[in-house]
Amino acid sequence: MGPIWSAVLLVGALVATALYFFSGYYPPVGAYVVILGLAAALVTLRERPNKWEKAFWVATFFMLAVLEISNLFHDRAAHDAAEHVARENEAMAFKGIADGIDKSLKNDQVQFAATMDKINSTLQASQNAVLNTQPFADVRFAQLFGTGQGIPMTAGSPMGWNVSYINVGTAEGKNLTMLARMYIGKLDDKDAQKTFAKEFENDWRRAVSSHRVTKDKGLLPSGTRFFSFLSEPLSDDEVASILAKTKTIYVLSRFVWSDPNGRLASDSCMAFQDPMHDMIVGHGCVVFNRERYKFGDGAVEH
Repeated sequence: MGPIWSAVLLVGALVATALYFFSGYYPPVGAYVVILGLAAALVTLRERPNKWEKAFWVATFFMLAVLEISNLFHDRAAHDAAEHVARENEAMAFKGIADGIDKSLKNDQVQFAATMDKINSTLQASQNAVLNTQPFADVRFAQLFGTGQGIPMTAGSPMGWNVSYINVGTAEGKNLTMLARMYIGKLDDKDAQKTFAKEFENDWRRAVSSHRVTKDKGLLPSGTRFFSFLSEPLSDDEVASILAKTKTIYVLSRFVWSDPNGRLASDSCMAFQDPMHDMIVGHGCVVFNRERYKFGDGAVEH
């Protein structure tokens, strides 16, 4: 292992140095370690090197070690830069979603006001037609719109909702008891809706027994009010499925009241067609939509 191999290694080290400083080329991590290994092998097998040769090999080892350390730092910097770009892209995507939902919420409020004007006109005409009939109250779900809490949707955070209700009857509805709950499932899935209806009945019993339902002393004919509620914190899978449009948001609600005919109730179930872009268009469920029925169904009310 004489001068020929030493010269070959020297040329290799010089080429690596030139590539690093003048061409901006960075070899794969570990390339300089391989060259260091070869140099170590040559030094080990070299017989009786003189002092200048020893100095040359020390300088060569030091230069290759510096190049390898610099290469490691460059690789780390490139990785950090790529991560930074990915985070910025993700932040921009979520900001676009949040802006779309905020716009949808504002449109909801405008649409709600227009809807209530139409309902009031219809109620006035219907009341004139039933003036001579038995007075009755008919409290039912009117409109659902977000409070803005939980927007944009984040795993571990609840969503806030306002539930508007109206008395379309001819008598005051007294001693109202109300509850609303949010569930996540596939749009227009009858089996999922049946499951949500069962879960709501259980939620209703727990809420009335622990006095966590909403109360209202009375609602006059044509009267409208709303109450607010928070959903359960969303899971990672629920947020992902809503963003991917594989599932949507369901809201089930119940109103119970008293009028001259006794204790009555109405139930409502609806789902958003596309909650990420439009919170106006909703789909009614094939189950749990009942208007003005004698309240009972085994649900104890305290």
